Amino acid sequence: MRHRTAERVARQTGALVISVSQKRAVVTLYKGDIRYILEDLGTLLAKANQALQTLEKYRSRLDRVSSTLSALEFQDLVTLGDVVMVAQRAEMVERIAGEIRRYIAELGINGRLIRMQLEELMGNVEDDHTMLLRDYMPGNMRPPDRIKQRLSQLSSEELLDTSLVAAALGHDHQGGLDIKLSPRGYRMLSKVPRLPWAVITNVVRNFGSFQQLIEASPQSLDEVEGVGTSRAKAIKEGLDRLRQYSILER
Repeated sequence: MRHRTAERVARQTGALVISVSQKRAVVTLYKGDIRYILEDLGTLLAKANQALQTLEKYRSRLDRVSSTLSALEFQDLVTLGDVVMVAQRAEMVERIAGEIRRYIAELGINGRLIRMQLEELMGNVEDDHTMLLRDYMPGNMRPPDRIKQRLSQLSSEELLDTSLVAAALGHDHQGGLDIKLSPRGYRMLSKVPRLPWAVITNVVRNFGSFQQLIEASPQSLDEVEGVGTSRAKAIKEGLDRLRQYSILER
């Protein structure tokens, strides 16, 4: 009777209604037509820890394919397949992180350690994903958030289909995944320390492609609005370090 009443009140008022059954040790939340039963604390912690282990494995795979992509960018050898692979891994990692965040919300104060581990594992994954989309989305595409939305709408099975992922990224995959692509340079520039977003945008707009950027002289960088002599030197040195690191990692 208690649960039926709570469900009816939630539907009629649209408010969040909590129903507690002490005898059955069950807490149920009702919101509109949504019915959600809170799980036992021990069960939640076990699920959250298992999800963290899965996230760690997927993050490791994402790091490997991202390092490979970075090395290919410096060599101007990137293909659509390389970009699709990184986008797939990044989306998988973000989905697992979203599941863990739901566990953390339900755990409340008991989820503090889980939250700390999640923050450490995620790092700058979401920002890197956004920069990847900025680098490779076609010129007529909408903002990266819209592309992320299209990727999030793919089912787990569809996300494994490279042609569907390529279509979500806005690329024509009829010619296969060996189509050569050139990055704009957002992702690599975002890895240069203390480089403001406004400066990154100006540099990308000025040079147009990452290859032209890495071949540019410090004097050419100095002429870009907001860069200056010291920043031009920092950009060149930062990109050189990233080049060496990516090649060694690969």
